[in-house]
Amino acid sequence: MRCPICNQPGTLVNKVRKVTTAAGVGAGGYLAVSGSSTGAAIGTAICPGLGTLLGGVLGCLIGAAAGGVAGNSVGKLVDENIIRIYQCPNGHEWRAA
Repeated sequence: MRCPICNQPGTLVNKVRKVTTAAGVGAGGYLAVSGSSTGAAIGTAICPGLGTLLGGVLGCLIGAAAGGVAGNSVGKLVDENIIRIYQCPNGHEWRAA
């Protein structure tokens, strides 16, 4: 996509992606609390004590990471297909048709 003013190549401006990524991490972390209890139960079955701790922590981390990836993907789709704002190196912003 080229700038309609100076004809420089433009890049997509990430207006929504940061917000949806943060929301996804928050939602994933919230849901990961239940996943951590499952991970702790599995860890207890494998190795009581240390397995319980590691299972709970890994459950939280995996849930938050999965939520962040999902939020980032949603934000990318919104930026590319709905908002469609581009910016050139000279600072001009425009909305693609």
